[in-house]
Amino acid sequence: MGKEKLTTSKLPGRTLHINNEEFLHFSGTSYLAISTNSQFLECLREAILQYGGNYGGSRLSNIQFPVYGKAEALIAKTTGSPSAITCTSGSLAGSLVLKQFSRNSIYIQNKKVHRAIHNDEAIRLDLATEEGLKQLLQSLHKEEVTNIIISSNSVDPLYAKTIDLSWVSKLPVDEKITLLFDDSHGIGICGKNGEGIYAKIKSLTANKLVVIASLGKALGIPGGVVLGDINFVNKIKASPNFGGASPIPPAYLQAFLKSQNLYQEQLNIVRNNIEYFKRETDGTGLFRNQKAYPVFYTENDQLTEFLFQNKVIISSFPYPGPKDKNITRVVINAAHTSDDLQKIVQLIHQFVSQ
Repeated sequence: MGKEKLTTSKLPGRTLHINNEEFLHFSGTSYLAISTNSQFLECLREAILQYGGNYGGSRLSNIQFPVYGKAEALIAKTTGSPSAITCTSGSLAGSLVLKQFSRNSIYIQNKKVHRAIHNDEAIRLDLATEEGLKQLLQSLHKEEVTNIIISSNSVDPLYAKTIDLSWVSKLPVDEKITLLFDDSHGIGICGKNGEGIYAKIKSLTANKLVVIASLGKALGIPGGVVLGDINFVNKIKASPNFGGASPIPPAYLQAFLKSQNLYQEQLNIVRNNIEYFKRETDGTGLFRNQKAYPVFYTENDQLTEFLFQNKVIISSFPYPGPKDKNITRVVINAAHTSDDLQKIVQLIHQFVSQ
């Protein structure tokens, strides 16, 4: 394969078609396989007949759709957040949040964060270390600082490393501090019932907490969400950047509301699939994985070509730029059958024994 791009004219699910050949597909971010699930698509079809394919207006319009408020209330309840507001992407959610902070804010990033919550002037620290935490605490004593925004990813979907969040409980409670987390790859898949990171972080600290997330990964909705206290969410609702942007097509949120049982079923399936794959490949020494997470990272890029020759495609591409080293991963989703999993496991064992 090298670094060439593969093209297809159909959204991949458990399989992918390249040049009229069928490959098993172990890549992507559709962890619950909602985007290709027939039950969800039927709910979406019915909702499109009701709401149409898109709504290009404003959430501040004199014409209102209650489905937005219902979906946001459910997301807030599910995640344990006091309030929630949706928008058209996780990146827009991050932008809406960052615009709420004053110019006198100090931005501190826990290692690398996604561009959605990245600030070019941020101080990058490893907050799980004593030195990183010490530098953060020193920032609190600067009189000219109005806010300290501490941003972090909730999970590492690239290298499958567990992010140490022990530093959160070591922070002093201070009105200057706001914690900002990107949970795009956690919401819908992490937590007991897929609730994501919000409630977990809130249990560790009394500091202000804001979580943004893409809904387009596990949940299969083309949009994003901001989770936080009611006052903060209301500030976003009142901002011109929110009012001037079109919302998520309402049909998707209607389908989301009607598919709650399906989400839980898919979560149970993917967790069983993850457990099987982990158990059957643990002895190979090839993969790094976070507990109950569908991404398995390997440093052995040769696995990609071997699997491709055997009609299996995994995630392998240079990141963050085209000249960077490939990041190679096997991504499990809820659409994979036991036969799919058995095949890739058998191939992995063949690869190791070569």
